[in-house]
Amino acid sequence: MNIVRDQGNCGSCWAEAATSTFEGQMEVNSTLMEELESLGKTDKKVPTTPTLSSQTVVSCTPNKKHCGGTGGCGGATVELAYDMVMANGGLPFAVEWGYAGSDETCRQDVFKNHRINMASYTVLPSNKLSPLQEALVSSGGPIAVSVDASNWFMYSEGVYSDGSGDFTVNHAVTLMGYKMPEGSSSGYWDIKNSWRAYW
Repeated sequence: MNIVRDQGNCGSCWAEAATSTFEGQMEVNSTLMEELESLGKTDKKVPTTPTLSSQTVVSCTPNKKHCGGTGGCGGATVELAYDMVMANGGLPFAVEWGYAGSDETCRQDVFKNHRINMASYTVLPSNKLSPLQEALVSSGGPIAVSVDASNWFMYSEGVYSDGSGDFTVNHAVTLMGYKMPEGSSSGYWDIKNSWRAYW
């Protein structure tokens, strides 16, 4: 989970969150990481740090019902991204198709090389704390979540808190965990955004 993505001017937060979460789940799977390390010794197309192609997600995820937007840089959902990954037998590495930050025609050739697949995913109940915390613990890795980021552009540092009470989901991020500082009575969610490393 060492890469902080930059979606640029493309509304691909959904694709970045899906890809980042998928990479994080890969990293906690020691068997898979050992297999990739072994494969990488004989095949130079397998990177030492397995970074997956978010551009494949942006360009190849169908969104016929306009869920979360119009598709591609116009927005979609993490669930649609995961469905596309499973339907195509996995997601290729970024070395096959790097992020362009724009809508591009889906390249079917990238599905002919090494891919990382997923067996399933679970949609958690909306706005429920316990299932989210349980999923973080049971999966051992990050989770994609939808948030209201309307006021996030004003964030500069520290723990962000928005007590306005009126929230509209408009952004997807990667939830890394929940942190409770020593001696504190309350904790905070640790998220990874897709607005470059400085955010």
